[in-house]
Amino acid sequence: MHVKSYFISTSFEKEAPLVLEKRQLTPTLTTADLPQSYLHLLAEQNGGYVKNMVVPTLEPTSDGLDCAHLHYIYGLHAVNEKSLQYQDFLPDYFIVFSAHKDCYFAFDYSLGGEEPAIRYLDTETDNWQQVAADFGSFLELLRYGKIYMPLEGQLSHTEAEHAFLMVTDSADLDELFE
Repeated sequence: MHVKSYFISTSFEKEAPLVLEKRQLTPTLTTADLPQSYLHLLAEQNGGYVKNMVVPTLEPTSDGLDCAHLHYIYGLHAVNEKSLQYQDFLPDYFIVFSAHKDCYFAFDYSLGGEEPAIRYLDTETDNWQQVAADFGSFLELLRYGKIYMPLEGQLSHTEAEHAFLMVTDSADLDELFE
């Protein structure tokens, strides 16, 4: 059976061993609470930049009128900035699995059920919206998107790394170098 690949293949994440030891992720949740669909994804590649980065939303976000951008999904390994971290700046029922600036994607354990719902959280604009019923559904929602240069300022480090990994032709590369 072929597993659909959601990650841009990079040697770091491919070779990073999956660390499944039980540890606290919030004051009330541990790695033992993580959804099986997320752990199955990490068995393919231990986190990384995603191939399809656009998540449809019902409300406007900092990224667009009907979408949010997902750049990187955290893994479970020893490199802290690329792995799920302990967090206590959000309610205890959230485990953040992706972050960029003040925007987060998190497992939401407040609703109960077999697997947590997926929430998009923008703490700067106070935009908290559910985007999927569970992680498997969330992955199926992902669509192709392109990272555009902002009208003012520059790309963040995460956006720039992701943009370079997504380059498919020389025109894209020329645009990034400009």
